[in-house]
Amino acid sequence: MTDGPAPEPARPGRAKGLVPAGFRNTVIVTLLLSAMVGFGASRDLAWLFEPPSTDRIAEASFPMMGPDPVVMQQAVEATLRSQIQGFEAMRWSRTAILMALSVLSSVVFVSALRLLRPGGVPREGVRRLLGTAVVLCAVLRTLDGAQMAAVARRAGATFDQVLIAAADKIPGGYLDGTVSFGYTLLSIAGSLLFAGGYALLASYFRSERTQKLVAALDEGQTE
Repeated sequence: MTDGPAPEPARPGRAKGLVPAGFRNTVIVTLLLSAMVGFGASRDLAWLFEPPSTDRIAEASFPMMGPDPVVMQQAVEATLRSQIQGFEAMRWSRTAILMALSVLSSVVFVSALRLLRPGGVPREGVRRLLGTAVVLCAVLRTLDGAQMAAVARRAGATFDQVLIAAADKIPGGYLDGTVSFGYTLLSIAGSLLFAGGYALLASYFRSERTQKLVAALDEGQTE
């Protein structure tokens, strides 16, 4: 005989200290996003003060592009010079944005790691820090994207001008504004992807549901 009903088997996800898969996956996405944005900000900051040689980039990247390689190389070189000049005109404001974005992306990365492996640090404090940091990253990445879009539009217009001047060498001519529109569209799409990603993460980590989940994890169990 038994003294009572058999104990109920442990349910998956109820183990003490177990991090739910959805929460863990969101933190991993946060790690990847912050790593990409932080690396990009650091790279752009270095590029801002030590821009590459325009002729070498054009020669290496577009050796045989287009119906007239010489015209295409001239267009690419002019575009890169325009891009460098555009960023030069906003050097100090862009420096401040990129430096802040690089630092805050590092804060987001470390905070996200702490949510997965707290090492004795309460997750709730980390969650609040992370929620604030991702909001600031979203704002800074939006500003960064606005600057890049402005420079992309200017650089694309320069590319268009060179090809329009040599339209007689291009079969069927050349439609003005093609590259300018494409560059600007790509820049805006990148901003929506990264800044929008940060905004979604901010909404998640600052939500009441996540707050309760983190509180439960701090107590050693999931709800």
